[in-house]
Amino acid sequence: MKKILFPVLIALILGTATAGARPFENSSVVGQVPDRIVVTVKAGYTLSLDKSGGTPQVGVAALDALAARYSVHNMEPLYGDMTVKLRERMQDKAAVDVLDRVWAIDFPAEMGLDNVLAAYEALPEVEEVQVVDICKQYG
Repeated sequence: MKKILFPVLIALILGTATAGARPFENSSVVGQVPDRIVVTVKAGYTLSLDKSGGTPQVGVAALDALAARYSVHNMEPLYGDMTVKLRERMQDKAAVDVLDRVWAIDFPAEMGLDNVLAAYEALPEVEEVQVVDICKQYG
């Protein structure tokens, strides 16, 4: 009886501990960054970053409200100045325009990755929200 009870108990504990975990994309992923998400806003929204007031603001009311609610301490275009250089070299300017809509958002880990992720996913202004994977180092 003891031989059966112990493995069942371990399985229950492990199952409970991982019940809320998000599945990883592949076997190279070992976790997710707990305090950063990547947001792609829908076409037609222009974000204008203002960090002068403490909490970063981008001029879109819903995004600014979530920044305040989740104590966001940094927002920045993920590809930064790279899009300017790409526009000079690429024929398809629309492909580069998509990159301008991708923003990294940093918040205190205590806010909870799942909470912040769900809040941004619920906004009609947002096209996609992604977590940042932590991958194994091969070498």
